[in-house]
Amino acid sequence: MANNKSDFLVGLLIGGALGAALALLYAPQSGEETRGKLKEKGGEFKEKTTETYDKARTKATEVGGTLKEKTTTIASSVKESASSVAARIGKRGEAAGAVEPEAAGA
Repeated sequence: MANNKSDFLVGLLIGGALGAALALLYAPQSGEETRGKLKEKGGEFKEKTTETYDKARTKATEVGGTLKEKTTTIASSVKESASSVAARIGKRGEAAGAVEPEAAGA
């Protein structure tokens, strides 16, 4: 879902820039004025793109950190549960008088 939002945002920015460029090209003014306005709009577009990229990178870093923390917590929990189950199985085997595999084969 986040990818759809970023795709929409990129499309919106590109569409806005193209629309502004076309409006300037068809406006009744001199070439020098048009080039000046295009340069100005290009600078604005670059600033907005840089801001959007920085925000996306910051958010991705935050999400990555959160995901790493949660994964570590889950892995630790699974490891503890597995150790607990293994210990219980071992205790039950000892209580039932289980024979070691090596002793059974000898």
